[in-house]
Amino acid sequence: MSDSLKEMTKGERNDLLSIAKKNERVAVDECDVRAAQLKTEFENHISAVYAWDETEKWHQVYAKGAQYQRAANEDILRVCAELGIPAQFAPSISVHWTSRGENATASRRAEIRRAADAQIDEWTKTAKHVIRSKSAQTQVALLARGLTTTAAQEFLAAMPTPEQLMPRMTMEEAAKFLKMDTSRKIIEREQHALESKELRQQLSHECDDE
Repeated sequence: MSDSLKEMTKGERNDLLSIAKKNERVAVDECDVRAAQLKTEFENHISAVYAWDETEKWHQVYAKGAQYQRAANEDILRVCAELGIPAQFAPSISVHWTSRGENATASRRAEIRRAADAQIDEWTKTAKHVIRSKSAQTQVALLARGLTTTAAQEFLAAMPTPEQLMPRMTMEEAAKFLKMDTSRKIIEREQHALESKELRQQLSHECDDE
């Protein structure tokens, strides 16, 4: 325990405890705000349209393409003349500017958006966990200073860790859970089939009574 905590009064520790809780709530809320901002920024990014005359650099690139198109078509006409192909039947080369890349289609944008949103959501969960963990550490440090008995200190130290509560997943464990899930689905299907059969029988009896 740091010397600064030892020097604090009970009132100061209580004040800091209250501030730590408020800071945690604000920081967690800001994670959601940040996630919304990131998703909006990314949406603007994948929906952006880049016109050839939007900037001077784009304009220069487009001009080079147009110049290449004219030169290439002139070469094509010369070759056609050598081969005896009429000019009106000559092939041609066209250089086109597309304002988007692979994000031009809505389906591709949706696919990219889902991946980005999933990652941002994961970042948000991680950020909230880090904030809450740091806040909890601060609160525990402040509260522990007021624990004077051995029993109280032992109780505080008895908190299980995530590693203890959530062991590593093995292939054997995964296979066991998959088998359990499959069995549960089979039972549910059989139960549903039985209920449907009983309902049909009930409706059949009602029709016979009429």
